[in-house]
Amino acid sequence: MIQMEIDKWPSILEGLNTIFCPNTLLLQSKLSINENQQNHKQCDIKDGFIVSLFHDQFNFEIDLEELKSTDRDVQQYNMGRNAASDIMFTRTHKYVIKTITAQNFQYFRKTFYEYYFKLQQNSSLIAKIYGIFTIETQQLSTKYFIIMENLFQYVWESDILNIYDIKGSSINRSMKDFEAQYQIQQEQLKQGMKKLVKGKDQDFLRINFFSQMSVEFKQNLLRRIEEETKHLQEGKIMDYSLMIIVSWFPIKQQLNGSRVVWLDDNQCAAIGIIDYLQEYNQSKKLETKVKQFFGIFKQEKQISCVDSESYRNRFIQFFKQAMDL
Repeated sequence: MIQMEIDKWPSILEGLNTIFCPNTLLLQSKLSINENQQNHKQCDIKDGFIVSLFHDQFNFEIDLEELKSTDRDVQQYNMGRNAASDIMFTRTHKYVIKTITAQNFQYFRKTFYEYYFKLQQNSSLIAKIYGIFTIETQQLSTKYFIIMENLFQYVWESDILNIYDIKGSSINRSMKDFEAQYQIQQEQLKQGMKKLVKGKDQDFLRINFFSQMSVEFKQNLLRRIEEETKHLQEGKIMDYSLMIIVSWFPIKQQLNGSRVVWLDDNQCAAIGIIDYLQEYNQSKKLETKVKQFFGIFKQEKQISCVDSESYRNRFIQFFKQAMDL
């Protein structure tokens, strides 16, 4: 488990405000990313300290007011991923703060850093990371956490209809009773009632999500998926998801953010790639072999844990099928 005690978060938030403040002194840190010994910030908190791995690139983007409080009651949005992680949304849900593993942290520091900035050069589907941090206290062993762009900020959260977490796999990728719950939801919508229904890959295929979208839109979205997952493949990343959040809007209007699309006059969706810090390392290679052995009657390409190239190819093929391209 990598969860932190609840009483640690207020001091962590205070520390983050200090770190992102442009006037905070820089520290030469052992957490440097490369041979150039980049500067990182450290600040003291109750019974310990926080060190920033990187964040300076986003100093002028971060809303400091947003970091003054958090909302920990976010389980309704949980898709069953990262059960061991501590996760919260900031004050108005603009950012996600979540713990990550030491393995994720070290991978970003040593390898993925260069790929990340390739991905963020243009308007990207990749949910942006604003900072990666390590925390040490007298009561806790070293823990790691990140601040990320929150896709839920782009929709009206009180009117969220569907959340889809898509990996491009067919093994254990459906939610219990999805079809029945979806039909109930559609009937209730006719009466002005809203019901949240969550789905995964196989559920997503059943609803024919892209049926009302133009060929041009689908081709453009597929191109972006192909281009951005190419960088993830080069970084040996797998197990990422495309998250799609569908929300009801009473009146069609202009929405901020390139990742928001209109589905019809009253529904829009926020789209983004999340959970992209898992390297296909030795432990994942072992997991693949174990799943291949025990899943001998399943098609090899359907096994959830595969190398980064196979993962990307399957991911792209899934969306080609979903888009009928």
